[in-house]
Amino acid sequence: MKLYTDEILARSSRMGKTVDKRLYRNYVQKAEEMLAVGKHAAETSKNNAAVTASIHCAINALDALAVFYLAGGIVGAMRMH
Repeated sequence: MKLYTDEILARSSRMGKTVDKRLYRNYVQKAEEMLAVGKHAAETSKNNAAVTASIHCAINALDALAVFYLAGGIVGAMRMH
């Protein structure tokens, strides 16, 4: 498992950016805001907006986890830009 984790970190460091661990809170805040937007959009039958906001919520939540738990917090490594 360690070798697999090291391979992921090596690959992701080429694809993402390193972020200070303390910044995970920013990603949590973005995720919470997108969740609120998604809920509002769903309640008002704005389905496309609800889906888009929900996707951005998930991305920011995963980025928060990556920043908090991964060495150096490599963000954006699993996304296509």
